[in-house]
Amino acid sequence: MIRRAICALSAAAVLSAPAAGKPPRTVFDEARARDKGWIVLAYGEDWSPAGTEIAAMLKSPAFAAATRGRYLCAFRDDRENPPPGGKARADWEKRNAYAAVPGLDSHKLPALFAGDGRGGLFLVKENLSAGLSPEELAADLEEAAARKKALEKKYLVPAFKKLRAESAELCGEFLAAMEEQAGGIAVLRGEAACKRVWDRMAEQDPNDSTGWRRRFTAGDGIGTVAKATKFREDGDIEGGRKFLEAEKSKSSAHLSTEQKQALLMAEFALHRDDPYREAENIKLLSEIAEMDYSTLWGAAAVGWMKRLGDPPPAVRIGWSAKHMSAPEFKVTVHYGVKEAFRDAGVYDISFRRDGTGGEFSIDRIVLRERGRVLAEAVKPQVSADGLETVFSLRFNPEFADMVTHVDVFGRADAEGAGCAVSFNVHRRVLRPRGRAARGTVAPPAGKGTGK
Repeated sequence: MIRRAICALSAAAVLSAPAAGKPPRTVFDEARARDKGWIVLAYGEDWSPAGTEIAAMLKSPAFAAATRGRYLCAFRDDRENPPPGGKARADWEKRNAYAAVPGLDSHKLPALFAGDGRGGLFLVKENLSAGLSPEELAADLEEAAARKKALEKKYLVPAFKKLRAESAELCGEFLAAMEEQAGGIAVLRGEAACKRVWDRMAEQDPNDSTGWRRRFTAGDGIGTVAKATKFREDGDIEGGRKFLEAEKSKSSAHLSTEQKQALLMAEFALHRDDPYREAENIKLLSEIAEMDYSTLWGAAAVGWMKRLGDPPPAVRIGWSAKHMSAPEFKVTVHYGVKEAFRDAGVYDISFRRDGTGGEFSIDRIVLRERGRVLAEAVKPQVSADGLETVFSLRFNPEFADMVTHVDVFGRADAEGAGCAVSFNVHRRVLRPRGRAARGTVAPPAGKGTGK
């Protein structure tokens, strides 16, 4: 599959490049001239059965009927083995030239791009699976077109009446709202999509005072962290400081959580090896993880804290003695909690300490959504050696995927509070009983099977 993907990308690059002289007329050009919608399907006929099936569906009378003939369709066939020559090769090149709308790129084929002749691209669907019906696609197209039209009315109509930062802010809001449904900012900036909106934003806010262009071009922040790392590796800490100061001086109003985390991770990357900054580094890592431990940088921060010997209380990791006190303690765990309690059901929640000395007991646990109590468990089962404590509770369906914190309450003397505690969550798989187990009773509509 890797080789096929490389072949597809190579073919896409060739097919997107205009030939010498006048470029061929594309489906986008014809759609504009005829005021119709347009669709480009990118796939590989000799390696993508799903793409081949969807191509046949787009050519079918059923799709024309479902969309009332409003769309012109083009097919970019990124084959692993193109036709060797003759009429077959010429026809393949002609079809691909008709589909070669500039800016429509994807690494996730089969991919479908759709737009209209006036407003350009409004929908991108990637990694398509076989079985897409004409009616389903027609509904998706109608919904996406209507949403773009509503967003244009909300943001672009006033944006092109206002000036400077006000105009740029509205353009940025529009692009952000369209980003996911239209395949990302790289595609949105294309001539067949929303280039005029991007150009308007840049023209009215050349210094990016709104921060929108920074948001759209910073990606996941890997480049920023890599630059800071290079400064450290070169021994140019002062140069790294100046680089970070310049980055921090830019507008961060619209940065994503991951991008904000990357700025903090870049600071950690610069000073990572400084033994005098260990406390500051751990504070930076804690701040990153507190924003969102499930992102690229959040997971990296938790990993680094563990490596530095100061991991936060977390499911699967547990906690260390520094998080407890005598004679009573309360430990709050939120790393890994949302994932551990993602479904309703019966849970066994176990804690095991790593030492036998001193008095130690866990008396109560509380599941919370931030400050709100969702569930509480008391009267645990304690193992004969006193090392393992297990609570069992039924978690109601309306609370599924809502837990953000688990508060653990216990008592310990000075020696007992000096241990480390592991933390594990196990959801029981409920087995159907009676007639349901024999398959004679269908589950209610919209309900799961309890798995």
